[in-house]
Amino acid sequence: MDFEIKKKDVLDLWKLSDQWLIKDLQADCAEFLKQNIRVSNFGEIAELAEMIDSEDLLEAATDFGSK
Repeated sequence: MDFEIKKKDVLDLWKLSDQWLIKDLQADCAEFLKQNIRVSNFGEIAELAEMIDSEDLLEAATDFGSK
């Protein structure tokens, strides 16, 4: 079964995984976001990275934004 995952869904899923302290799911969500940074969303991903204190995700978004 194939399905499409949208960035908003991943952001919401990450927030839930943070609330419930599901670290593996948080890591999977962060990796998905890193792989899907686009011009239209790198600012939002950078804000999320700051909010969740994810240095890797923030670095990925910042690097993308500086290109």
